[in-house]
Amino acid sequence: MREERPQTDTTHPLDGLYCRQKDSAVEPADSDDATTAAVIARGRLLDAEGECIVGFVDVFTFAGDDIERIETYTR
Repeated sequence: MREERPQTDTTHPLDGLYCRQKDSAVEPADSDDATTAAVIARGRLLDAEGECIVGFVDVFTFAGDDIERIETYTR
């Protein structure tokens, strides 16, 4: 385990925000329901000096007004 962990002085700038609205014409993938809204946030985790630690994508799936699921992908 890294000695620097946890880093508490990080920032998370977003590079893009993408939305799929309910009743989209997009075909559902796997078990996804096309009537479910989704928001995808793409960004970077930066250290205190502004150096990129990791890139990430967070996928938020909604059921009504509630967040049903959050999936995070890193690279």
